[in-house]
Amino acid sequence: MNGTLQIDEATPLLSASHTSFTEHRPAVLPAVRQYRLGGSNGSDILADRFPSDAERTAFLLLVQLHYNETQYNALNDSDIWENWQHARVASAVAEDTGRRASEMLDQFLMNNSSFSAIQTMFWTTFPLEDTGNTTIRGERNFSNY
Repeated sequence: MNGTLQIDEATPLLSASHTSFTEHRPAVLPAVRQYRLGGSNGSDILADRFPSDAERTAFLLLVQLHYNETQYNALNDSDIWENWQHARVASAVAEDTGRRASEMLDQFLMNNSSFSAIQTMFWTTFPLEDTGNTTIRGERNFSNY
């Protein structure tokens, strides 16, 4: 036809080459699993993957807070003694994680006091898993602590 684009119901709204904005961000739960196994919390291996300090801080805080949650998910209902010991360890880990998260947030706020940087930190979404189907952002999780 004379160079005009024909559009109908079968025409995709986005081109096939379009990628989700979260595809290039690291997933939170794989970093949590690596951290649980005694590896990195993501700060050393992922430092160059973030376009801003706000996004990097948001990701690291999400990793810390989700790691904290995993400490309480491993309780065994049948053994009270084991649950008590695990809860003591989980409580100490939660206290340490909360302290580190607070220090990280304080450091970020000392260096980045602009409204846009703070907004980016709280509202940037990250995929939970590498599939990218479910995302998470800081404002929902940081408010719980």
